[in-house]
Formats: sequence, C-alpha cells, structure tokens
Amino acid sequence: MPIAQPILGLRGCVVKDGALFLEEVIAHGSYNKLYRAVETESAVSSRRSSWASSSSASSSSSSSPRVYAVKSLRKAKAFRTDDRLYKHELSLHRSVDSHPNIMTLQDAFIDRGRMFLVMDMHVHGTMVEAILDGMYQRNTPLIQRTFGQLVDAVLFCHSKGVYHRNIKPTHILVDHWGGNPCLIDFGLATSDAVSDQLNVGSAPYMSPGMYLLSFRPLSASSTQPPDAWAIGMTLLNVVTNDTPWQSARPDVDRSFKVFVEGRRHSLCRKLPVSRPLARLLRWFFRMDPSKRLSLERFNKKLQRMDDMFMRLDEVDDVVMRVRHQALRVGCGRPTPPQDGSEPPFSAVDRSGQRQDQHVCGCLPGTFGVVLAQMVTPDDRVETLCTI
Repeated sequence: MPIAQPILGLRGCVVKDGALFLEEVIAHGSYNKLYRAVETESAVSSRRSSWASSSSASSSSSSSPRVYAVKSLRKAKAFRTDDRLYKHELSLHRSVDSHPNIMTLQDAFIDRGRMFLVMDMHVHGTMVEAILDGMYQRNTPLIQRTFGQLVDAVLFCHSKGVYHRNIKPTHILVDHWGGNPCLIDFGLATSDAVSDQLNVGSAPYMSPGMYLLSFRPLSASSTQPPDAWAIGMTLLNVVTNDTPWQSARPDVDRSFKVFVEGRRHSLCRKLPVSRPLARLLRWFFRMDPSKRLSLERFNKKLQRMDDMFMRLDEVDDVVMRVRHQALRVGCGRPTPPQDGSEPPFSAVDRSGQRQDQHVCGCLPGTFGVVLAQMVTPDDRVETLCTI
C-alpha cells in the first residue's frame, strides 16, 4: 500500500477561489489538518450581492464574515481509491449531520491538490483545548451534560448505520464553556455493522477487539463496541487530563494488564477519579464486549453520579502513600518539613493553605502518581498524572 506523506501546513493561505482564508490550525492528524477559516472580503461582497434582493436575510447575516472549520486532506500519490474514500466519508457524514451534536457539513471542494471539507465552526475549538484550559475540572454537571449529548450523537449515528471508529477529544468541537459538543471527522467511519478490520483508530482509544482477534468472541466483530469504548476513554481524558494506558492490550501494556487483573477501584490508585466512576468504568471496560455495559446504560448511570472526581482529602492520602512507597524503593526524595512539628509529607501548611506538592519516583509494578500544583481546598487539583 502506498504511504501518504504528511500534509504541509496551509495556515495563512487562501483557498476556494479566494473565498476562504485559513487562519489557524486547531487540530491535526497524520495526514489531515483542521483549520479555523474565515470568509474573505470578496466572498462576503459576493454573498451580500446575492442576498441584496432577498428580504428574508438580515443585514448582519449577509455582511459579517463567516467562520468555518475546514478539514484538509492530502491524497496519497499512488492511492487511486482516494476519490472513492473521500466520497464515502462525505456520504456518511452527510447522512448523520442533521443531529445537533454532529458538525454540519456545508461544502466540499478540491484545491491545491487536496480535498477540503467545510463545516460549521464552534467558537472555542476542540475538546482538547477545553481540557487544557481547565473547563471541566471539578465540574461534574458540565461533564454530564456534555457526554449526555455526545452519547446521544453516537447512538444517532448507530441508528443510521454509521460507525465512527475514531472518537477522541481532537474530533470533538465544543463551545466557549466546553459544552455543546459536535462530533467531526468521519474519515475512518464505516457503514458495515460487522467488520474484520483491526487496528482502526487511535491506539489509546481503541478497544481490545481492535487489536486481538483471538481475545474476542464472534459478537465482538460488531463495529459498535469500539465507539462506546472510545467514549469511555474520552471521559477519562476529560476528568483526569490523562490516559491510563497507551493500548488496551494486556500482553503489551502493563498498565492495562494491571487494570484488567486489578480490583474494582484500581483506577483510583492511578487517576484522581471518584470511586463511583471507577466502579462504572470497571463495568464498561471489560475485555469481553458482551459483558460490558451498553452505551445507553453507561450514560444513565453517569447522569445519576454525584461526583466524578476524587475528593481532595483522598488526593492527600494518595500523595503521602506514593511518597512513602517511593522512599522505600529508593526512587523518591521527601519534601523538607516546614518545622520539626509537622509531618514530612504534609499537604497543608499552618495557615490551612495547600502547598505546591511534587513527588518524584519510579515504582515498578505500582501505580505511581505525580501531583503537580495543589492549590487551595476550594480550588481544583490542576494536574494529577502518572509516572
């Protein structure tokens, strides 16, 4: 199979016969980029002229430059089926874009040897940006609303016979508050309810069945479980700003092996999630897809959850436990005490304010955590990541 070369950036370029200015890159993959694009003055003038005789159009809608999300795909030089694949993506996307949480496909055109897909633009950008901006930190209601809408969009796709197969935060656009998600990028989508294709998608979000055919029963060849699994992984990204494993292969990824063989609260030892969420994800991330919670039941339980985040007092316990473990194996170093009367690993100073905490360590076979920048009890834990 020919290998496509990574596409060159087109930021600052004008495409579609001078109608769209590619302002900035908001997401990118190996062979495609997603741009924030703005209409040029010539395009606005042309549209204004075309609407001049129409009384139904407001002056603001015809005179203001419109902003779009534009996906650029570069064709593989020797890949003759590119046109067929692009048309397949267009067809599948258009068959489901009537849903409010699936990005509306406005146009498609070829320019500069590339295929461009023009979609409505959400004002903030991708879910990755919202995660990094801390919009979801300790905001369980926002996460519940956002994922309720996202699950509804995925179930709508499945009801139309469309299976995305590449759901992840970079393929979800959100508004300024991190809500109103819109699913994009149907480049790997299929209309086949059953498929024998493996290794489709992005590794951290792929279900076990996408890797190991021998590990799954016949029913696992359905194309629905991978989408559901990816929703769960995306939820973990949002809650923790982290990924618990790089691939759902117990024969390759030790973290996933420990999770599969561990207790129902094992995620709490690795990531700052509440015990109810850890239990729910244990049911959801089963090796056998026939034993997993359905996406509908998963969403119902998620919507009833009081809190998805680990309590701050639990975070303190994890920090102290990991520091002691690091010292025992000789890989960590303690934080100097404030004075002789305080415990060496205290997370709270005499004024009641949380200090910046830093843990270093390498704990083979043990879930280690690094707590970076703990702030006041009323604020949030900025980052809790694995080592």
